[in-house]
Amino acid sequence: MGNNNTEIVAILLAGRDILLDTTHSSYGWTGLHAACYNNSVESARLFLAHPACTTHIVTMLDKEGRTAEMIANTRGNQDCVRIIKEFIDKEKTKEQEDIQRLMKRL
Repeated sequence: MGNNNTEIVAILLAGRDILLDTTHSSYGWTGLHAACYNNSVESARLFLAHPACTTHIVTMLDKEGRTAEMIANTRGNQDCVRIIKEFIDKEKTKEQEDIQRLMKRL
């Protein structure tokens, strides 16, 4: 993700056995961490759009205790920060709606 090559990112994310929570490098980064470090907004967007992407994965900590959002913020990559916040807000809304639907059934 360091070269902002979204075509390669899209191919990798299309793999059947892709594990979004896999970390690499000595930093313990996920692909989202790397995308946010390099301000690869489109790569981050592809990562977040993957059906297996969850709030748990998005908020994973690297070896220094930083989320991808924290890395993006530190580096001034505000577009990455924004799309991560939007993802998390959307997931929270889905969870709340699911809880409300369940409560109505009771």
